[in-house]
Parts: sequence; structure tokens; C-alpha cells
Amino acid sequence: MIIYNTTFNVASGLEDKFLDFLKEEYILDCLNTQLVKNPKFMKLLGDLPDEGSTYSLQFDCDHIQDYLTFEAEHAARLQGEIVQRYGENCLFFSSVLQRIW
Repeated sequence: MIIYNTTFNVASGLEDKFLDFLKEEYILDCLNTQLVKNPKFMKLLGDLPDEGSTYSLQFDCDHIQDYLTFEAEHAARLQGEIVQRYGENCLFFSSVLQRIW
């Protein structure tokens, strides 16, 4: 099992709009590719004041090839939507994990 993780840091004051966008558009667009599934969304505890909020969005991929296809064919477009909407008010990076247990 492969876990595709994206960590977001969202500027203070934009959290509600960002969370609505993720829930109503971004996650659904990701799921519609049929390459990722089982979204899990978490908030990092212990954020520093005036530095926004940090979140983690994780999807499962059955096989590494599913992740590679998602990355090659969909990730740039989907992440571009975030950049277009929020610019430097939402910084993010992605990582890939392999479940061992």
C-alpha cells in the first residue's frame, strides 16, 4: 500500500475557505481520477500564532503505478488550482510513503 501525503500550511484567516475548497472540490477531483482513494485529513496540533494552520491530506494508492500515474497525469493540474486560488497564502509539499505494517 502506498500513501500519497500532501502537507499544507494555510495563512491565518483563510482556513475556512481553504477547508471548504478541499472538501467541496479538491478531494473529489482527486478521487475522480480513480487512482487514489480513502482520503484522510488531519490538522497538525501546536501551530504557532500568526503562522497559519498546517494540515495533512493523505490518500491510499493500491500500487506504486497508481501513484506514478496520478503524479504524471493529474498532480500538476490539481496543485495548480491551489496555487491559482491561494498563491503564497497556501504553501504545500507532497511525499510518498509505503505502508510496512
